[in-house]
Amino acid sequence: MFLRIFIARSCSSQEFSEEVEQHPNTRHLDPFRWKEREICLRFEGKVEIFQCKSHTMKLALLLFLAIFLNLFLSGLNMNDSTMRPATVHVGAIFSHNTTIGRVAKVAIDAAVRDVNADPSILRGTKLAVVMQDSNCNNLIGVVQALQFMETDIVAIIGPQSSVIAHVISHVSNELQVPLVSFAATDPTLNSLQYPFFVRSIQSDHFQMAAVADLVDHYQWNQVIAIFIDDDHGRNGVTSLGDKLAEKRHMISCKAALRPGATSSDIMDLLVKVALMGSRIIVLHVSPDIGIKIFSTARYLGMMSNGYVWIATDWLSSLLDSSAPLDATTMETMQGVLSLRQHTADSKLKNMLISRWSQLIKNEKAENFKLNSYGLYAYDTVWLVSHALDAFFSDGGRVSFSNDSNLLDTEGGSLHLEAMSVFDQGQVLLDKILSTSFDGVTGKFQFDHERNLIQPAYDLLNIIGTGWRTIGYWSNYSGLSIVSPEKLYEKPANLSTSNQQLLNVIWPGDTMAKPRGWVFPNNGKELRIGVPKRFSFRQFVSVSSDGNDIKGFCIDVFTAAVNLLPYPLPYRFLPYGNGHENPSYAKLAEMVALGEFDAAVGDMTIVTNRTKIVDFTQPYAESGLVLLTAMKKTNSGAWSFLQPFTWEMWCVTAISLLVIGAVIWILEHRLNDEFRGPPRKQIVTVFWFSFSTLFFAHRENTVSATGRMILIIWLFVVLIIQSSYTANLTSILTVQHLQSPVTGIDNLIASDEPIGFQGGSFTENYLAEELGISRSRLIALGPPEDYARALELGPNNGGVAAVVDELPYIQLFLSTQCKFAVVGSEFTRNGWGFAFPRDSPLAVDFSTAILTLSENGDLQRIHDKWLSTDVCSSDINELDSESLQIRSFLGLFLICGMTCVLALLIYFVTVICQYLRHCPTEEANSSAVGSLQRFFSFIDEKEEDAKNRSKRRRVQQEESSVVGSGSLNTNTRSDPAQFFNPQDKTNWAADAPTNRPPRGHLSLTSSLFVPFSLPFGFPTSRRPTAAAMATRRKPSSKTVEVQQPISAKENKPLPVEDPPLAPPKLGIIVPTAAAFFLPFFYLVFVHYQIEPELRRSISISAAMSFGAFVVALRMIPVAARYVLRRNLFGFDINKKGTQQGSIKVPESLGIVIGFVYLVVAILFQHFNFTSDSNVSFTLGKFCSHFLSPCQLFGDGDQHGHWLVEYNAALASICFMILLGFVDDVLDLPWRVKLVLPSFATLPLLMAYAGHTTIIIPKPLIQYVGVAVLDLGWIYKLYMGMLAVFCTNSINIHAGLNGLEAGQTVVISAAVLIHNVMQIGASTDSEYQQAHAFSIYLVLPLLATSLALLSYNWYPSSVFVGDTYTYFAGMALAVVGILGHFSETLLLFFLPQVLNFLYSCPQLFKIIPCPRHRLPKFDPQTGLLTGTKDGTLVNLFLRLFGRCTEKMLCIRLLIFQALSCLFCFWLRHFLAGWYK
Repeated sequence: MFLRIFIARSCSSQEFSEEVEQHPNTRHLDPFRWKEREICLRFEGKVEIFQCKSHTMKLALLLFLAIFLNLFLSGLNMNDSTMRPATVHVGAIFSHNTTIGRVAKVAIDAAVRDVNADPSILRGTKLAVVMQDSNCNNLIGVVQALQFMETDIVAIIGPQSSVIAHVISHVSNELQVPLVSFAATDPTLNSLQYPFFVRSIQSDHFQMAAVADLVDHYQWNQVIAIFIDDDHGRNGVTSLGDKLAEKRHMISCKAALRPGATSSDIMDLLVKVALMGSRIIVLHVSPDIGIKIFSTARYLGMMSNGYVWIATDWLSSLLDSSAPLDATTMETMQGVLSLRQHTADSKLKNMLISRWSQLIKNEKAENFKLNSYGLYAYDTVWLVSHALDAFFSDGGRVSFSNDSNLLDTEGGSLHLEAMSVFDQGQVLLDKILSTSFDGVTGKFQFDHERNLIQPAYDLLNIIGTGWRTIGYWSNYSGLSIVSPEKLYEKPANLSTSNQQLLNVIWPGDTMAKPRGWVFPNNGKELRIGVPKRFSFRQFVSVSSDGNDIKGFCIDVFTAAVNLLPYPLPYRFLPYGNGHENPSYAKLAEMVALGEFDAAVGDMTIVTNRTKIVDFTQPYAESGLVLLTAMKKTNSGAWSFLQPFTWEMWCVTAISLLVIGAVIWILEHRLNDEFRGPPRKQIVTVFWFSFSTLFFAHRENTVSATGRMILIIWLFVVLIIQSSYTANLTSILTVQHLQSPVTGIDNLIASDEPIGFQGGSFTENYLAEELGISRSRLIALGPPEDYARALELGPNNGGVAAVVDELPYIQLFLSTQCKFAVVGSEFTRNGWGFAFPRDSPLAVDFSTAILTLSENGDLQRIHDKWLSTDVCSSDINELDSESLQIRSFLGLFLICGMTCVLALLIYFVTVICQYLRHCPTEEANSSAVGSLQRFFSFIDEKEEDAKNRSKRRRVQQEESSVVGSGSLNTNTRSDPAQFFNPQDKTNWAADAPTNRPPRGHLSLTSSLFVPFSLPFGFPTSRRPTAAAMATRRKPSSKTVEVQQPISAKENKPLPVEDPPLAPPKLGIIVPTAAAFFLPFFYLVFVHYQIEPELRRSISISAAMSFGAFVVALRMIPVAARYVLRRNLFGFDINKKGTQQGSIKVPESLGIVIGFVYLVVAILFQHFNFTSDSNVSFTLGKFCSHFLSPCQLFGDGDQHGHWLVEYNAALASICFMILLGFVDDVLDLPWRVKLVLPSFATLPLLMAYAGHTTIIIPKPLIQYVGVAVLDLGWIYKLYMGMLAVFCTNSINIHAGLNGLEAGQTVVISAAVLIHNVMQIGASTDSEYQQAHAFSIYLVLPLLATSLALLSYNWYPSSVFVGDTYTYFAGMALAVVGILGHFSETLLLFFLPQVLNFLYSCPQLFKIIPCPRHRLPKFDPQTGLLTGTKDGTLVNLFLRLFGRCTEKMLCIRLLIFQALSCLFCFWLRHFLAGWYK
């Protein structure tokens, strides 16, 4: 075979051409095979010559060398040069003299020229398109398609008509010739029935979906469809009906026109349409008939106000091609809506449009413009070309074979055998369906259902001599004023709120949305069914002859009719015999069956009836109630127990004991009246508790908490006592009505008979819903039957109770005084008017009923018919019930919470006193012994414990003085000596201010939380950021440190800056990975986050990484500068060791704050700036077309976030400045209290978010609302939260790495929380709030990790108050603007506990030392806990002595566990708490 190919390539192409010319009409001639056969003969002769002349190896080698050389040079192009035909023929069938055909012919010719001129496609093969004119005749089109099947046509472009497509698709399936149609939009031309039919334009399936969305957008219910009665029209309207049904709408009338309908046919049809109720008309016809319809409709007045005309894309194609039409034609279609196939703007499309005028001149055609069908026809040629190119490249060959099924019958002359099967038609079809390219219509590609991807339509409003685009429809996002190309870049959003269109000018030159229907003008009256009642005729009364119908329900109906914006002819038809109440269920069924057009009366809206009819808005409430006979009773011997329920008595008794016990606990250590033998104390507790009921207690309370508890309890007692007295008075002095039936539950449990009104739904409800046996149910008639049955009672042939609707019972009780309603309504129903399903009258009547209710007419009608007078009685009957616990639950809750808070404060105070007054050696003994001493300490009087501790402290001081004789001989050469807190001589230089000399000033910081503001308590001062040592401060009044003196020069030796240890990246990098890997997994893998939001988070993460690198480089540089400015300290927790004498740079938090601010400000350029510009541009555009409420709706969201973002940065920047000022000047604590409050002002002033809080679900019933607006109190809370967070990190410190470490843990938890909330929510504003939080936390976490790499044990730098204030303010800002302040406080759980544990010292209940630090043992390197109230000391006391590094790790693990507890708590309480 290789040898044959080599010789074939060497033959002359001229011989091949001559041979082809000899057979011009022979389709089955295979030139390649014929030439191959000839060359093989020649080759065989040459081989014989070679064999005769020589059999040497040399010739054989040369021959095979030539063969393989030729294969190497031409192997890749073998298929292109040998198997590609010179010309490939494609057919085209469409009507040349139509709106679509004229444009398609020029577009196809242009595409063929462009394809043949492009060497990259078909590569040597010429495309020839043979076009046939079907001349709008379906038979001619079919015959032309059959003629194509007799030639070497490999594919057919077309047909234009869906009718022809249905016919020839069967032929195409048999002969395997693909049909590629750019105009047959019939949705039933599917791939299952017609596998060789390919639609290269959007199906009417999507166009009808757009029409359905348009109808749903304007809330119309029914439409009328006018269409041509052929495959295209019928199937399109059927698809429209399916799409409307999905939206719960319908086609009320399908008005069909025969193909080629005359003006008379159109006139008759439109006259029928005008008599119908719907005014929404969908026109799915051809252009010539559509113009006639508009002209006739205008003549009939159907283009006036109230009508809506929606034309499919036939109108847009006509306007695009023929515009401008004459003024008369345009006048007939004013206000019409039309759809147009959407094609994206592109360079290819614009080039074709610019060439169009020249193309028309070349074709010598009349002047017409390009429409969307022409664009799709152009792309269809390119689709076939690309498919053929791929077909030939894969070795496809154009060959045909006979079909044995296509044989003429005997005597036939159709010559069916002339048509043959395209052997590789299926291969070409697959290539067509898999082709993808960028065409003039946009991305041209088929989906798995063989539809073009991204279907979309333009929505046009015909105005004047042209039209304007009011919006777009796409299968991706529905209706929108934004082009589909922009929407494809965002997540799909088909929500109702996202469906938007510009204002429309409707027929009649109005912008008011048409109602969409009117009452049918067919001369018929509505048949209104009215129940002919036997009882309670005040609601509906029908005379014996049926002519006089009146009553409450009738007056409401007539008043509603008068409010309708159109006349409504109707007549009442009585239903029932008048001797008994009719069945309302059957009346509803008659409305559903069409025997009545509506039903008016006292008809209750129940579930079974709503399934078959539509009800109006209820005009009267009608819940079921229980009516029973009442008997007068007097009070009994145990009446004094009746004012309260037994639950109330039990809770009151328990509360008495609890209050007594709490008062005893609070007073026992202070008050002698609550001390003594156990028996006396027990008696005192009981006596004190019960004496408070009568305000007769004699024992005084000494403690503040005890007095507070007693005041609240006495107030509770006052309320309980007053309520008891009032209710008991009512019970003893007033006669009451009682009944053995207390409620519906009691009635169900009994077996006594129950009465109901005949004909109502009550019988079925009691039997089916409540499970009461029908044998117990007795039907009653007029009100007299009610009274008689109740008076007889269940034992004498009567009933125990009557169950009926509230309006009937109220009317009955207006004249009957011996009966009463027991309990409340146990169902909630209403009365309404019934209409057939989907009747537009139901909506209009509902609107009218609401109007009657609002203007007071409904109440006036009620007062006219239903008397509100009640029967008079000679006795005052009042039903008093026992008071229940829920009436006083709020009081008990307040009292209980106060007790818990008082006990908490008491025990914290006692524990702190115990730790202070108990000797350390005793406190560190066994657990059992410590517990016994603790309880003994509690039982001991407080004054005795203080005196004993004072005596012990005096003894210790005396013993220390005895053993300190050589203390004054120490020199000042040892740097550790400067840190002795007992060495008062080193502070003499600053005696007026009691401050140490320069270089040895102990660092302090303010301790402040929001709760200390109203009390004015001084705060504890402690070394910041684990410095716990001295630092230098520039001051002319302080004494310089003695520097080493040189012996020779008698000059101070230069002091060099100590080298800074390298960052501890071996610890920081794994830590960062542990925090960031879950974060990025949630962002990019676990949750489906919007691409735009994911992009912003990625940018923030990248910039944060840059901030980490910059901070690592800047910290050593800044450290040298602060050392030169004498801002350094010595580590107290290493005092007495070599590390304790090293100068550690102070206030390095200023570097972190500076880098953070720079990164946060630069981030705005990548995230907020472009959005803000878009918002501003959109605002200018919308101001011309939208209302003010639309203009300032969503357009200002980004600007709002930008303001709050910069306000947050301003607060953080302010706090950094204040922290650095505190580091340098060592501000007093009173000033520190005020500074964080000022720093929050920018944030509070710029805050524009909500000021509401969500009430926890268990408390809603007591508060009364689910969402409570706090107003200015919320902003006060925000400020207090910021102050607390700022100082909480500053308080919880004292160890290397603790300040930065806790910030890192909390920041990581905040990041994870924000991502989880974004992924779980679909609210864009809620997502934006948490994204805002991420943008601020990411750089905080990155820069804090950089600082931690230097601050981790052993610390190379100290963070200072600058960092603690900065970190606290940043986290507070994040929680406030992210709207998760409650969660943030849970993340701050260790800090909150540290504050609560410190309260006794902070409020000066017990003495507070200057430094609340653990004791360091330089021999062992271990820290020992002191009695001071900090978590640092508490951990040492609980878990024993340890190193500083291990203690810091334990505290950070506790911080991480607290954050995990927060996540678990949110998950556990989700759905129950909020």
